[in-house]
Amino acid sequence: AQVLAQDASDEDSIDTIVVTATRLGQTNTETGSSISVITAENLEALGVIYALDAVAQAPGVTINSNGAFGGNASVRIRGASSEQTLVLIDGIPVNDPTSPGGGFNFARLDTENIERIEVLKGPQSTLWGTDAIGGVISITTTAPTETLGGELFAEAGSFNTFRGGASISNAGDAGDFRLALVSVTSDGISKADEENGNSEEDSFDSLTVSAKGGLNLPGNARLSADVLLTNADTEFDSFQFGAQGNVADGDELSETEETAANVSLTLPALDDRLENLFLIGYSDIERENFSDGVSSFQAEGERLLYRYQGTYTANERHRLAFGAERENTEANDDDTSIDGLFGLYEFSPIDGVNVTAGIRRDDHDRFGAET
Repeated sequence: AQVLAQDASDEDSIDTIVVTATRLGQTNTETGSSISVITAENLEALGVIYALDAVAQAPGVTINSNGAFGGNASVRIRGASSEQTLVLIDGIPVNDPTSPGGGFNFARLDTENIERIEVLKGPQSTLWGTDAIGGVISITTTAPTETLGGELFAEAGSFNTFRGGASISNAGDAGDFRLALVSVTSDGISKADEENGNSEEDSFDSLTVSAKGGLNLPGNARLSADVLLTNADTEFDSFQFGAQGNVADGDELSETEETAANVSLTLPALDDRLENLFLIGYSDIERENFSDGVSSFQAEGERLLYRYQGTYTANERHRLAFGAERENTEANDDDTSIDGLFGLYEFSPIDGVNVTAGIRRDDHDRFGAET
């Protein structure tokens, strides 16, 4: 898509694109992987409401969407399955541990609180573990503005659809914060064909809350936190054997609560050549389906992540990232954990040439260790 293309004549703009998904904070021209960067300006130009529609614009990406508004939506990169695409929100994995393969449902992720989306294509397991066989989609939420201010917006459209929101933010020498709310309501549409007597519309309602804050500490240290909450109610059609596509009107409802949060501390050392990052991340999803007002399905999954990463810049030719992670996952009372160690070295022998090499070792409490 043209809105995703970078103006080749604007070298300053290209050089300032920092690719966070590679762990080294490289610019887009320095990394050896194929990366599509979708900025907030791109999202506005596209006019899309959900991140799914923006990600679909990236080359090598295929989306699958099922049902009406709020239905299941998945992303595949370069032919890999959706379960092999790792999705990060502010650096925290949000893949659903209760789904059969652990994929992420993009159907409810609103673009209003997104500052940038990075689609890192191809195997990235050395950097991010086994969930990143197909690639990584890294989503960064909107940062606070430099002065105290706020925004209000409202939209209305077909199917009695309304979308509105508000935000307030501020940034100063001591720290910064941003708080935002976005709501979407719609009578929706029906997947079941109206010509077959299916006149019921399947409504959709969602509320998203985004909160960010940070404190600037002495010595260029920083303490920050991010929270993204989404609650959604989605009506959908029933399975009816013999109907067209075996789908027909019915009283079916899905209620979903999703959380992604983290607290991080950044501590520079060695005259700012070494940056130490300590992070605790948490993601949670609760799903419950109702049929004729009676609960028919329940699932709850959560991840708790502990991460340390050190990034050492010896000089302009040599950089090293290293660290350790522990991830505890619970899905419907089934607990697992995995410990990871990783290292990534970047060497720039001459200007315009970058060579990187990495290694990772993961130790799963049930399946053992692999390097």
